[in-house]
Amino acid sequence: VKNNTAGEGSAFINRATLNVTNSTIGLNTSTNTGSAAIHSFGASSVTNLVNVTIAENIGGGVLSPDHVTLKSTIIYDNSVYDCDHQEEIGYFEDLGGNVMAESCGARWNDVVDPQLGSFTGEYFPIAVGSPAIDLAPDCAGLTEDQAGNPRPQGSACDSGAYEADISSVTCAGLPVTGGVLPSGTYTLGADCALTAPLVIQTGATVTINGDGYALIGYARHRVMQIDAGGTLFLNDAV
Repeated sequence: VKNNTAGEGSAFINRATLNVTNSTIGLNTSTNTGSAAIHSFGASSVTNLVNVTIAENIGGGVLSPDHVTLKSTIIYDNSVYDCDHQEEIGYFEDLGGNVMAESCGARWNDVVDPQLGSFTGEYFPIAVGSPAIDLAPDCAGLTEDQAGNPRPQGSACDSGAYEADISSVTCAGLPVTGGVLPSGTYTLGADCALTAPLVIQTGATVTINGDGYALIGYARHRVMQIDAGGTLFLNDAV
């Protein structure tokens, strides 16, 4: 749902029940002050969002006086605000796996950048290091993302409308992007976004020379697990 313009509710006006799944809502413009891409009215309105990406809307992301449920949803970089519950009359219910850029109601306090790529005309891709990867508590019955890519591609489904392709992810200088790292000396050739923690097993000795590059755990998991009897030497890494 893109490139629409309206005074209120540039993408949707909801006076009853709105269910959105596996969809992108972006680049819509609400011209009235205090409106949003999704604008609900009425004390009994309900909005349910599952694996939705809401980004780069002008005027706001979601505005509701009543109940909004959010699951595996990304809301980020909407002008004015991302979520507004209209003076605490309404409320936002976190069902898990959400990535927000600001507090949506009183239930979220952490500011998290989902690392969205540029809008393709259909969706916002997510970067390999995005905290949205493998974040969904379940796949909500989805076997594909909005673009038709298989879900999941990692250990769990990604949040938002897009499923990142991590099958070709490599870390220059390391033989794996997650799991068991064999004994040896490795030198990073670029920042490394790990798909899972690296494991140094019992009896293994590993040296990693970072050369100033970073080991990245998606802001969700550790980068290393050193088992009893394992040894790691980490030098010059971020």
